[in-house]
Amino acid sequence: MEYIWGKTSAEIDADGLAAGLAGISDVLIDIGTGDGRYVLHVARTRPTWFALGVDACRENLREASRKASPNTLYVIANALTLLGELGGMASKVTINFPWDSLLMGLLDGEPMLLEGLLAIARPGATLEIRLNAGR
Repeated sequence: MEYIWGKTSAEIDADGLAAGLAGISDVLIDIGTGDGRYVLHVARTRPTWFALGVDACRENLREASRKASPNTLYVIANALTLLGELGGMASKVTINFPWDSLLMGLLDGEPMLLEGLLAIARPGATLEIRLNAGR
């Protein structure tokens, strides 16, 4: 899977990600993370958590990824095709104010999206979705 740090992107596989999560019990995966500020906030206020932001638009992630702490990672991926490398990882999944295909996938009950959300969540994980009433 491709991750980004500033203007640089690279690949990380499931083993590399698992090694980076060694000793971490709680993992937040923020789907459609946009500018990534929520992930930064979680990483800073919960230093024992690992916060991972997923967004298809790499330009959105450049600024926040420059400020990333060691317990933060930004992944470039489409939410409708969530990556197998994230399987069973999340103790908490968030979707904050989705738009475009992510919003439509949620509203229409897109099977690929719903199956992907289920696949990345570990047993007992929580899912929080915040929608903008104006959208």
